Amino acid sequence: MPGHSGAEARARLAKYRFTGLYAAGNSPKLGHQVTVTAEKLDTLQAVELAEGVEIRLRVAGPMLRAGAYGLDLLIRGLVMFVAAIGLAVLGIAIGQRLERGFMMLAWFLMEWFYPVLFEAGRLGATPGKRLLG
Repeated sequence: MPGHSGAEARARLAKYRFTGLYAAGNSPKLGHQVTVTAEKLDTLQAVELAEGVEIRLRVAGPMLRAGAYGLDLLIRGLVMFVAAIGLAVLGIAIGQRLERGFMMLAWFLMEWFYPVLFEAGRLGATPGKRLLG
């Protein structure tokens, strides 16, 4: 801006910085350079820990969650497929009814303890969550 110092121009523009929408009658004038910073909606969530410390966590959206669930479902499906083949071969020796019981037990353990083992572990997330952030 001609005739104005850099600090003065920055101070004039600072009032036009915002996160969200302009208030009524507070829009910048034409010809002024405006810096707009906008954050994604609902991406940071404040969480208070048991120790009384508040931390801010980035919350994943529905598409990331669905993708992570899909990857975890694929991994669980592959593990169950390998287990089914192994139990089918074992079923020849131990009988079909016992093989079905082992398969249902394997399915139950996979569905209930797959997320628990990964989330309680060192990395704190299932492989699908880690891959998709």
